Amino acid sequence: MAETARTPLVMGEVFRDAGQVLARCGLILLPLSAALVFTGTAGAAWLRQHALVVTPGFADSAAGLAFVSLTNGVINWLAMAAPQSLFIAAASWTVAQVLEGGSPTAGQTLSQGLRLFLPVLAVQALYLLGAMAGALLLVVPGIILALMWILAPSALIVERLGAVRALKRSRALTKGHRWALLGLTVFYTLVVVALEWVIFQITTPGMSFVRAANAPINAYGVAPLLTALAAPLSVAIMTTIYMHLSKAHRGSADLTAEVFA
Repeated sequence: MAETARTPLVMGEVFRDAGQVLARCGLILLPLSAALVFTGTAGAAWLRQHALVVTPGFADSAAGLAFVSLTNGVINWLAMAAPQSLFIAAASWTVAQVLEGGSPTAGQTLSQGLRLFLPVLAVQALYLLGAMAGALLLVVPGIILALMWILAPSALIVERLGAVRALKRSRALTKGHRWALLGLTVFYTLVVVALEWVIFQITTPGMSFVRAANAPINAYGVAPLLTALAAPLSVAIMTTIYMHLSKAHRGSADLTAEVFA
């Protein structure tokens, strides 16, 4: 296991392989992302502005306000997370198949996504709860947990693990690589935010970033579109990282077994 932590993660190889995967299956993943990620993100944005649960009398108390806020928050999260989990399940399976030399069809991609999306949704929920619990203590533990578990969906889909075992598998694979994963996450976030800012200057000139993000044209159009366009790339990169680290992990374990045989 110690050797695994020192196995280098070469981002250049990851980007190369992820790009090759997208060149082969992008025509499958992009329409699927448009159908699922775009609608989920836009729907969640609409729900943030139009709460479904409103009980004025009950919500007068602190407990009532907390209940209404929590219920709307769960509904909002499910509206976004359910279609995104379906996309992650389908796309991760497809990327893994292509990396292994397969040629999955659109029908296979969708059927595998439908079969695996509930476990992926469970992993997403555990991921969110763990990161939130860590953030309540301090920001840093929440970030560490998020980085430890970032490969859990890929582990669940490729290795057919349960939600908890997938989180443990991700923790083992990311050991020694979390600074690189943090740098990648920060870079990805900055690029997306910068693109949003540039487009917001065109669609809603003169508005601050926060106000522009809540403007209907951006909240229901620009932001969901950018998220949908970025989702295939994000899943391709994460699944490729998982495949690289998983193979290195197995190679290290095989070497150790051979030495002590």
